[in-house]
Amino acid sequence: MSSAPAKQAATGLLGARALLVATCALSLMLFLPDAAGARAQAETCPATPTLDAMVHALDAAVSGPGTKDWTCMKQLFLPDARLVPLVVAQDGTATPNPVTVDQYIDRAKGRGAQSIQETQLSYKYELYGHVAQVFSTYEITLSGKLVSRGINSIQAIFDGKQWKVIEIVWDKETPENPIPKKYLP
Repeated sequence: MSSAPAKQAATGLLGARALLVATCALSLMLFLPDAAGARAQAETCPATPTLDAMVHALDAAVSGPGTKDWTCMKQLFLPDARLVPLVVAQDGTATPNPVTVDQYIDRAKGRGAQSIQETQLSYKYELYGHVAQVFSTYEITLSGKLVSRGINSIQAIFDGKQWKVIEIVWDKETPENPIPKKYLP
């Protein structure tokens, strides 16, 4: 035998619990990534079953505004991959400046909406089993204007389905260090 105040308290408690559950569910929907959305996003990344596909996917992943979605870039690399631009001093001393993929992306985000386009002009590769070395000549344009060229040395591993990058080392072209004709198209 319950009294009216006890029934009201129980009803109020149930209502508060329902409100709490609804609020938590709404928060999860707003702040956690949607699994179907994440799958759809991942499906837009190109497959890399060949080295040619990997090279073209890298161009697409690096190109664009700094504000773009960098999911595909991350998927092209192994988790511990490194990107290593060489910094060449006035005296010609080259110093590697290794960064993780996330550090590279953070730097790229710094350019904001400014968009670059990287294109491989030519590339050659050596292949043995599941290991590849790709030597590629690239150019980078900004608003259609050439801003730099150089050579990438890309090390990649085939996991049985896809080529994944483990490291890219690159050196920019300079007047003192022009790209040899054998590496140009």
